[in-house]
Amino acid sequence: MRGRVVQIDWRAGDDAAALKRLYLSEKRADVKPRLHLLWLVRDGMRVREAARVVGTHERTARQWVAWYREGGVEAVGSKKSCGKGQACRLSPEQCQELRQFSAQEGFASAAEAAQWIEQRFGVAYQAGSVYGLLSRLGIRLKVPRPQNAKADAAVQGAWQKGG
Repeated sequence: MRGRVVQIDWRAGDDAAALKRLYLSEKRADVKPRLHLLWLVRDGMRVREAARVVGTHERTARQWVAWYREGGVEAVGSKKSCGKGQACRLSPEQCQELRQFSAQEGFASAAEAAQWIEQRFGVAYQAGSVYGLLSRLGIRLKVPRPQNAKADAAVQGAWQKGG
């Protein structure tokens, strides 16, 4: 067996049975494998083997153990599984103005929204990035009403004219 045995100063009350109970009761999908790994390591399994059982890379498993060393089970549960991401390029006031304009006028496409943002605020967004922005702000693009495939435009036009 390669590798060294990991030394972990386990917190009081974090025995294998307690970690198992935490693992079984955890609802968050990103935290559950972390607790599973800690439980297996606490029960005597090496980190490399536990990572294989949990289905994660050994380096990730060692990061979870490092989080436990820093702050215990609370730190393992509070860490996010991904980075913070890039901050919004619009100020809160600009986001509010975008929401108001969208509620009144709306946008037919993401490209149209990106163009409006650039003209109004001088902030350049690509159309693909605008989808995420609009989603975070709760803005939905305009979509046409559904139309039956068998619909006849001439008949509908005649009906709209009152005929």
